Amino acid sequence: MRKVGQCVPSFPLGPTEPDPAIYCPTADLFSAQGSTPVNINNLGRWLACLIAICLGSVEAFTQQNLRGWYADGQTWLVWEDTDPTPDTYRVYRSTFEIEDLGQAIMIGRVFPEDWQASRLKLADPELNWTIPNGVGGTYRLADNEAVFGHTPHDTGPRYFAVVKDGSSEVGPENSTGPIVQSIEPVQCHLQQTGEQRGHPFRIYAHWIDGRPSGASSRPDYPVMGNEHFNGTAFAFRVFEPQAGKGLDLMPAMLGLTGGGSSFWAFTPTLRSGEPTIAHLDDGLLISPDDPVLIRKAEGVRAEKPFGWDIGRGTTASNCQTGNRFQTMH
Repeated sequence: MRKVGQCVPSFPLGPTEPDPAIYCPTADLFSAQGSTPVNINNLGRWLACLIAICLGSVEAFTQQNLRGWYADGQTWLVWEDTDPTPDTYRVYRSTFEIEDLGQAIMIGRVFPEDWQASRLKLADPELNWTIPNGVGGTYRLADNEAVFGHTPHDTGPRYFAVVKDGSSEVGPENSTGPIVQSIEPVQCHLQQTGEQRGHPFRIYAHWIDGRPSGASSRPDYPVMGNEHFNGTAFAFRVFEPQAGKGLDLMPAMLGLTGGGSSFWAFTPTLRSGEPTIAHLDDGLLISPDDPVLIRKAEGVRAEKPFGWDIGRGTTASNCQTGNRFQTMH
């Protein structure tokens, strides 16, 4: 990528006639005394240079290669992050092709902690989100890719755009559509299998429908967080008995946490000094994740229990305007 913010002359310094390629004249637009009329040729080069800088700025501040598809009850948006990584990505939707953000409504935002799968990596630093690919298979995100899982509440074609926080540029690289949506059952997606203390386990993720009110849930898929959590993934782990799950239905136990805890912290074996529960012989243990992402300052966040931060300077007002709350169903 070219350096943004300055243009370097494409010709050697000295009396040699400059190459007609874009360059920035710095001394000969006006005479040294400032009394000579504008050199029109140089003015044209200045304008070309400014356009190049502007185009370079768009290139630097717009993510690349947004694409989307519908699968397993949700619309999947995937894009490539570009430097500088923003505080958030903002996601927009419209019934028309998006050429300006004024034509669309914002439906969510994702933090680096979301799309970099920081919670999933508690299980394995090499993991990244695995999602359906729209043609019956799966797709695992690359390290420089981000994802947003939109839960539609209506059918028909929709257009989407994703912009970096602080940017409003929309173009072919960060808009997509139409994507035809349906109302179908939302699925969970397998992320990893393994074994811990003799218990086989599977890690799943589901991308939640986050809205200001739980009363706006779809009949088949409840709202599981506020609007700041919309479209983000939550992991959970399902343990089987050491002897295996078998073919019959079996009871399941839900390992609830006190807020801000991890799906990776609970196992079905009692061990001193660890937040574990009693040994499980004849059922399943479901261990959900419980992240609470709190804005401490602009660009500074903490994955802490809500009550912990309230006692250390987090105010009710910024909780209402910038933070996330999750509900379990």
